[in-house]
Amino acid sequence: IAAATASVAAVAQRIAGGDRRQRLRPRRRDTELGQMAASFDTMVDSLEEAVAQATRSEAAMRRFLADASHELRTPVAALQGTAETLLREQPARPRRDQLEAELARGTQRLGRLVDDLLNLARLQAHEPLRAQTVDLSQVSESLARETRARTPAQITVTHAGPAVVIGDPDALSRALGNLLDNAVRAGGEHGRVTV
Repeated sequence: IAAATASVAAVAQRIAGGDRRQRLRPRRRDTELGQMAASFDTMVDSLEEAVAQATRSEAAMRRFLADASHELRTPVAALQGTAETLLREQPARPRRDQLEAELARGTQRLGRLVDDLLNLARLQAHEPLRAQTVDLSQVSESLARETRARTPAQITVTHAGPAVVIGDPDALSRALGNLLDNAVRAGGEHGRVTV
């Protein structure tokens, strides 16, 4: 027993020193000492998995922060440039109206981008989404109305009645809104989009 205890202590020391590959690997699991050694190995396996998970999470957060800063840089620079033009040049109408419209579109885009980034962070943090009944036909109609107000593109919504699903209403609305915005951008000002 003394030799087994010394072996456990030595393996534990090596693990504490950073060698997480060490295990006791008992030959006999039908003894108290063998069961204790097997439990020790299971605990070390769990610890190693937790460390690996933390490392993956940290790497994902680094990627997220790098992507977020990259994604935010362009719209922030565009907003700053438009605002500076308005302040510096004090243009007359209709040029002033055009610049103000660019500011409004830029802030909407930036708001959507920030929402998307926050949602991505929540997903990576494994925060639970709300689950409730959502009628996708109503969500689509509402998004189409909002989008028609800011684009000359023709947007049509067709459905055969309610399209009820269980999900997070905000997440579903954002997903459908992103699809609709992408379709409008792809179709251009005179494009036709059917939902």
